[in-house]
Amino acid sequence: ADLPVAQIDDIASLQAGQRIAAVGRSKKPYSHKFMPGFVINSSEDFQTDLKLDQDMVGGSLINLSGHVVASVSAPNKLILSDTLQITLNEQLHILQNNK
Repeated sequence: ADLPVAQIDDIASLQAGQRIAAVGRSKKPYSHKFMPGFVINSSEDFQTDLKLDQDMVGGSLINLSGHVVASVSAPNKLILSDTLQITLNEQLHILQNNK
């Protein structure tokens, strides 16, 4: 199938004050959540003003270009793009070797 593939951008490219958004699922069938926000701190301890709840778990944090910069792993917990890219590459390698 020709499904679109999300692009991953480096979390380090974000700066304090930059707009971002979280995209997740809703408890309602066929419904999604969209939460806009800002980067608060882009240094070692990356922070946003988003209050990421259980509905956002499994969703993505995206920049204004629509590229994934993090994944929501738990309420108010993010897997940043550098770690996310390594994990996805490892899983892809496993899948390719198991064909």
